[in-house]
Amino acid sequence: TSGSTIDNVGDARHQGLEVMAQTDVFALTDKLPGSDAAAALGSLSPYVNVMLLDAKFIKGPQEGKTPAYAPQYTLRFGVQYAFRDVLKASLGSTLVDDHFADDANTASRTVPSYKVWDLTGDVKVWKDNVVLFGGINNLFDERYYARIRSEGTDPAPERNLYGGIRVGVR
Repeated sequence: TSGSTIDNVGDARHQGLEVMAQTDVFALTDKLPGSDAAAALGSLSPYVNVMLLDAKFIKGPQEGKTPAYAPQYTLRFGVQYAFRDVLKASLGSTLVDDHFADDANTASRTVPSYKVWDLTGDVKVWKDNVVLFGGINNLFDERYYARIRSEGTDPAPERNLYGGIRVGVR
Protein backbone atom coordinates (compact mmCIF):
# COMPACT_ATOMS: atom_id res chain seq x y z
CA THR A 1 0.00 0.00 0.00
CA SER A 2 0.98 3.60 -0.53
CA GLY A 3 -1.07 5.64 1.95
CA SER A 4 -4.63 4.44 1.41
CA THR A 5 -3.91 3.36 -2.18
CA ILE A 6 -3.13 -0.24 -3.09
CA ASP A 7 -0.50 -0.43 -5.85
CA ASN A 8 0.42 -3.33 -8.10
CA VAL A 9 4.00 -4.36 -7.26
CA GLY A 10 4.61 -5.94 -10.68
CA ASP A 11 5.27 -9.31 -12.26
CA ALA A 12 7.64 -11.64 -10.44
CA ARG A 13 9.66 -14.66 -11.49
CA HIS A 14 10.43 -17.38 -8.95
CA GLN A 15 12.85 -20.10 -10.00
CA GLY A 16 14.90 -22.47 -7.98
CA LEU A 17 16.07 -25.91 -7.12
CA GLU A 18 15.23 -28.23 -4.25
CA VAL A 19 17.38 -31.26 -3.48
CA MET A 20 16.98 -33.85 -0.73
CA ALA A 21 19.15 -36.77 0.32
CA GLN A 22 18.72 -39.31 3.10
CA THR A 23 20.29 -42.67 3.79
CA ASP A 24 20.21 -45.29 6.51
CA VAL A 25 23.82 -45.67 7.65
CA PHE A 26 23.28 -49.04 9.36
CA ALA A 27 21.41 -50.50 6.38
CA LEU A 28 24.21 -49.22 4.15
CA THR A 29 26.83 -51.04 6.22
CA ASP A 30 24.73 -54.20 5.92
CA LYS A 31 25.74 -54.24 2.24
CA LEU A 32 29.18 -55.32 3.47
CA PRO A 33 29.71 -59.07 3.84
CA GLY A 34 28.95 -60.35 7.33
CA SER A 35 27.39 -57.14 8.60
CA ASP A 36 24.08 -57.20 10.45
CA ALA A 37 24.14 -53.71 11.95
CA ALA A 38 20.51 -52.82 11.17
CA ALA A 39 19.14 -55.81 13.09
CA ALA A 40 21.38 -55.12 16.08
CA LEU A 41 21.39 -51.31 16.15
CA GLY A 42 18.25 -50.15 14.32
CA SER A 43 18.42 -47.39 11.75
CA LEU A 44 20.39 -44.16 11.73
CA SER A 45 19.39 -41.85 8.92
CA PRO A 46 21.10 -38.51 8.37
CA TYR A 47 19.27 -36.23 5.93
CA VAL A 48 19.71 -32.92 4.17
CA ASN A 49 17.28 -30.80 2.18
CA VAL A 50 18.28 -27.57 0.48
CA MET A 51 16.06 -25.17 -1.41
CA LEU A 52 17.73 -22.50 -3.53
CA LEU A 53 15.51 -19.68 -4.76
CA ASP A 54 16.03 -16.84 -7.22
CA ALA A 55 13.02 -14.56 -7.02
CA LYS A 56 12.89 -11.14 -8.69
CA PHE A 57 10.33 -8.68 -9.93
CA ILE A 58 10.76 -8.56 -13.69
CA LYS A 59 8.21 -5.87 -14.55
CA GLY A 60 6.49 -3.03 -12.74
CA PRO A 61 7.40 -0.48 -10.07
CA GLN A 62 9.49 -2.97 -8.06
CA GLU A 63 11.43 -4.29 -11.08
CA GLY A 64 14.80 -5.78 -10.06
CA LYS A 65 13.82 -6.14 -6.41
CA THR A 66 13.17 -9.33 -4.45
CA PRO A 67 9.60 -10.24 -3.47
CA ALA A 68 8.78 -10.32 0.23
CA TYR A 69 9.55 -13.48 2.19
CA ALA A 70 11.69 -15.06 -0.54
CA PRO A 71 14.99 -16.15 1.08
CA GLN A 72 17.73 -17.28 -1.32
CA TYR A 73 18.12 -20.53 0.59
CA THR A 74 16.45 -22.72 3.15
CA LEU A 75 18.54 -25.59 4.51
CA ARG A 76 17.19 -28.43 6.62
CA PHE A 77 19.39 -31.18 7.99
CA GLY A 78 19.49 -33.62 10.84
CA VAL A 79 19.44 -37.24 11.86
CA GLN A 80 16.69 -39.72 12.65
CA TYR A 81 17.17 -42.84 14.77
CA ALA A 82 14.78 -45.77 15.11
CA PHE A 83 15.15 -49.04 16.99
CA ARG A 84 12.96 -52.05 16.19
CA ASP A 85 9.82 -49.99 15.64
CA VAL A 86 9.84 -49.27 19.39
CA LEU A 87 11.96 -46.13 19.76
CA LYS A 88 12.19 -43.14 17.42
CA ALA A 89 14.20 -39.96 17.89
CA SER A 90 15.00 -37.07 15.60
CA LEU A 91 17.26 -34.03 15.81
CA GLY A 92 16.84 -31.53 13.02
CA SER A 93 17.77 -27.99 12.10
CA THR A 94 16.31 -25.38 9.78
CA LEU A 95 18.45 -22.50 8.51
CA VAL A 96 16.83 -19.67 6.57
CA ASP A 97 18.68 -16.88 4.74
CA ASP A 98 17.90 -13.25 5.45
CA HIS A 99 15.11 -11.79 3.34
CA PHE A 100 12.81 -8.80 3.06
CA ALA A 101 9.40 -8.41 4.62
CA ASP A 102 8.26 -5.98 1.95
CA ASP A 103 8.43 -5.82 -1.82
CA ALA A 104 10.28 -2.48 -1.78
CA ASN A 105 13.29 -4.17 -0.06
CA THR A 106 13.36 -1.59 2.72
CA ALA A 107 16.46 -2.09 4.90
CA SER A 108 14.47 -1.64 8.14
CA ARG A 109 12.14 -4.45 7.00
CA THR A 110 14.84 -7.08 6.66
CA VAL A 111 14.22 -10.42 8.35
CA PRO A 112 17.64 -11.62 9.56
CA SER A 113 18.76 -15.17 8.86
CA TYR A 114 17.99 -17.66 11.59
CA LYS A 115 18.69 -21.25 12.62
CA VAL A 116 16.36 -23.40 14.72
CA TRP A 117 16.91 -26.92 16.12
CA ASP A 118 14.15 -29.34 17.14
CA LEU A 119 14.41 -32.61 19.08
CA THR A 120 11.56 -35.14 19.07
CA GLY A 121 11.04 -38.72 20.10
CA ASP A 122 8.61 -41.44 21.01
CA VAL A 123 8.74 -44.88 22.57
CA LYS A 124 6.16 -47.64 22.50
CA VAL A 125 5.59 -48.91 26.04
CA TRP A 126 2.88 -51.46 25.30
CA LYS A 127 2.44 -52.93 21.81
CA ASP A 128 1.16 -50.26 19.44
CA ASN A 129 -1.46 -49.15 21.94
CA VAL A 130 0.51 -46.97 24.38
CA VAL A 131 3.19 -44.57 23.18
CA LEU A 132 5.08 -41.94 25.17
CA PHE A 133 6.10 -38.97 23.01
CA GLY A 134 7.77 -35.64 23.50
CA GLY A 135 10.01 -33.02 22.10
CA ILE A 136 11.67 -29.68 22.38
CA ASN A 137 11.05 -27.09 19.68
CA ASN A 138 13.69 -24.37 19.31
CA LEU A 139 16.09 -26.47 21.36
CA PHE A 140 18.75 -23.76 21.80
CA ASP A 141 16.18 -21.00 22.42
CA GLU A 142 17.11 -18.99 19.33
CA ARG A 143 15.68 -15.46 19.45
CA TYR A 144 14.41 -14.66 15.99
CA TYR A 145 11.45 -13.45 14.03
CA ALA A 146 10.14 -14.65 10.72
CA ARG A 147 7.62 -11.90 9.96
CA ILE A 148 7.43 -8.13 10.14
CA ARG A 149 4.00 -6.56 10.28
CA SER A 150 2.97 -2.93 10.15
CA GLU A 151 2.92 -2.75 13.97
CA GLY A 152 6.34 -4.41 14.38
CA THR A 153 7.99 -7.80 14.39
CA ASP A 154 6.11 -11.01 14.98
CA PRO A 155 8.49 -12.99 17.22
CA ALA A 156 8.89 -16.69 16.61
CA PRO A 157 8.09 -19.10 19.44
CA GLU A 158 10.68 -19.44 22.17
CA ARG A 159 11.88 -22.85 23.28
CA ASN A 160 8.97 -25.05 24.22
CA LEU A 161 8.67 -28.56 25.54
CA TYR A 162 5.82 -30.92 24.99
CA GLY A 163 5.03 -34.50 25.79
CA GLY A 164 2.25 -36.92 26.34
CA ILE A 165 0.83 -40.39 26.14
CA ARG A 166 -0.93 -41.61 23.03
CA VAL A 167 -3.40 -44.40 23.72
CA GLY A 168 -5.14 -46.27 20.94
CA VAL A 169 -6.93 -49.54 20.42
CA ARG A 170 -6.36 -51.57 17.29
